[in-house]
Amino acid sequence: MGLCAAGIERVLLPRKSAGSRRDPSPVTTFRKDVREIRQVIVANVDLVVFVFACAELDFHARMLDRFIVGAEAQKLPT
Repeated sequence: MGLCAAGIERVLLPRKSAGSRRDPSPVTTFRKDVREIRQVIVANVDLVVFVFACAELDFHARMLDRFIVGAEAQKLPT
């Protein structure tokens, strides 16, 4: 790609993995040929680590389960 203004070289690499979510905007059509729109949250993930703050006393195990299931469903390395 070339150099940025700060002198940092940028290179566009092919996407090897991605974590995405379904677009939250409402779908106004019910046609079968309309594809679901995905929003990419992260790309080229080497490792997924879930961190929760120790200062927060209310740990929600279901939230951790949701994150783990989402990462596994998208085949992200955990």
